Amino acid sequence: MFDREFSTDAGTSFGSATNVGDGNAVQITASGNDAFLVWKGGATGLSVPLTGGVIFTHFTAGVQPVTGKDTTPPVIAPSLSSLPNAFGWHNSAVTVTWTVADPESGIASSTGCQATTLSDENPSTTLTCSATNAAGLSATRSITVRIDKTPPAITAFRMRKPNAANWYNSDVTVDFLCSDQQSGVKQCPGPETLSSEGANQSLTATVVDVAGNSASVTVSGIE
Repeated sequence: MFDREFSTDAGTSFGSATNVGDGNAVQITASGNDAFLVWKGGATGLSVPLTGGVIFTHFTAGVQPVTGKDTTPPVIAPSLSSLPNAFGWHNSAVTVTWTVADPESGIASSTGCQATTLSDENPSTTLTCSATNAAGLSATRSITVRIDKTPPAITAFRMRKPNAANWYNSDVTVDFLCSDQQSGVKQCPGPETLSSEGANQSLTATVVDVAGNSASVTVSGIE
């Protein structure tokens, strides 16, 4: 049995070992994140026969045996290069990345968890990341991205025609027609009235869609 501390060539020390074999022939102990197998005396079955002394084999954290129990599935979290607006829309390209972690047994496999850049317009694109840990537990997470990069359309029209000389002799009302094929119109301007006298007057109105794109139209030459 071991009645004192032992050290590796690298200077790592550890206390008493635990038997995992027959008698004192094969023992195991640990220091920090590392595990050590200890052979004492005439251990057999090794590539290099041992006749005495103590041999240390160092296992890094990535290859040491997994012990304990993991009852928690992996944790998956998506991240967007830019957040959507309050209505859940983007008006430019967006990159989706994933954080996949399992602090107990580690991630054994994953699918669909690579970074993906979405640039095409689409009212609903769903990406899904799935992962399984070393204990065999799985988790899945999905995220839906909506992209509209096209400004809405706006058309202005006067409610009545001018006379032959292109003049009005009373107030002029201009109304607007708006449309948007992707996210829809959020705000379309209402009718506007010009009541002041003067030549070559104009007015401008702006439409905004749900994704935050905008377009403007100007009506000029009102006299």
